[in-house]
Amino acid sequence: MSTERRPSRERRGGERSFSRVFWGATAVLVLAVGGLTAATIGKGPRVASLEVSTAGVVERDGGRARVHLDQAIEPDALDRVRVTPETPHSAELDGGVLTVTFDDTLRYATDYEIAIDDAQGTATGAESDLSAAFTTKNPDLFTLDRTADDPAQPDAIRVRPLSGGETRVLYTADRIQDYAVVGPVLVVVTLEPDDTTLIRTLTLDTGSEGVIPLPGPGVVRELHASPEKGVLGWTFTGAAPGGPLDRALYAYDLTDQKAEAVAITGIDGGPLRATDWMFVPGTTSVVTHSLDDTVLLVDLLTPGSISPLGQHAELRGFVPGANRLVVADPDSGSVIDLADGSVETLALPPADVGPTTSPVQLLLLDSTSYLELEADYSPDTGAVQYSVVRVDASGTTEIFRTSPTGRIRSICLSPNGQFAAVEAVSVEGVPDDYPDVPGFSATSTVLVDLGTGDTSRSVNGVSRDWCA
Repeated sequence: MSTERRPSRERRGGERSFSRVFWGATAVLVLAVGGLTAATIGKGPRVASLEVSTAGVVERDGGRARVHLDQAIEPDALDRVRVTPETPHSAELDGGVLTVTFDDTLRYATDYEIAIDDAQGTATGAESDLSAAFTTKNPDLFTLDRTADDPAQPDAIRVRPLSGGETRVLYTADRIQDYAVVGPVLVVVTLEPDDTTLIRTLTLDTGSEGVIPLPGPGVVRELHASPEKGVLGWTFTGAAPGGPLDRALYAYDLTDQKAEAVAITGIDGGPLRATDWMFVPGTTSVVTHSLDDTVLLVDLLTPGSISPLGQHAELRGFVPGANRLVVADPDSGSVIDLADGSVETLALPPADVGPTTSPVQLLLLDSTSYLELEADYSPDTGAVQYSVVRVDASGTTEIFRTSPTGRIRSICLSPNGQFAAVEAVSVEGVPDDYPDVPGFSATSTVLVDLGTGDTSRSVNGVSRDWCA
């Protein structure tokens, strides 16, 4: 490259040429902007962009959508904001930005429209109809299918889009006890020939596999994950360098490439033992239940972050879309709001069922309604008929019933509360006799849409990521 300087005359000529080009371009730009401004004066407001997390609005109450307009509009437009399909919401206006906050979680794989008729620009006075649309997340549904009826076939973890489509096999092993999905990583607990367990990982986009080291030979139970935070946890019973452990809680941060399994410490400074535990949705915090019925709130990634929540007989999960923990005691149930620690004692209406029907499982939908799995025993035949009912202020409604020879092992809710997942076993189902998380072959998960009553969707196996 030459470094020789050009004569000053040539440089001055270049500067004059650049000056002419610059001012000529500026004049064109000014004329263009002026033309656009004149054209805009006669037009009503328009949608410039839409800002919304299509995953977030199906995971938590209070999700938001922001509609950015090309100009400010008059505040009376708030009276005409509508959302289709109709859903409870509130709206705020800040100049040319409309913020819509949804009271509840939205439905999966659904087209939503936010619209305003006759929105008037504050500067132009011109009116127009506004509309912005989005489609909520269509999540994948993972299931574990065990094959006790055919020992030659391995257990399999499968996946398919919730709204339907091709089912793919992701992982197979002779005996799969449990699994969790953490973002792009499938975490699998396998049973070894000696009935100890290993934690294996499969990165779904690359196919790479790994093993998470345990303290020693033993058994992993209660595998749970916070997919949003990339954190995994489990309880471990078995040998360890410091002595034997019994249901000791461990955490593993999948976002840290150098991470190791970390033993969680209890209030007494020793290993935190948990007979039951679960993640607070969307966080790295968990709620644990101990042998003496003590309930604790613990942050897995913050050592020493422990808050007692009292003593309760049972954990029953979270109200869909909210960080409100449901607990049960012999005489009543309660909801603990983890945001402020307040406790609401539940006064639920009783289920209107027959005299030979017994409750098996209860799932709270909100403070006034719930689902209940019922078993109706026939004294004449000895047969048991299973059903699921919905109970609220309007009464008791049956939403699902098995065939006379089938059975229901459990029910759970989708994270947004849209579906009840019913774990149904056909008459030909064979027990697999797995030591810690037993199951059956010929098991399917039936999805009951609580909004429409539709029961046409079902998949083979058990949805452990919803129903762990």
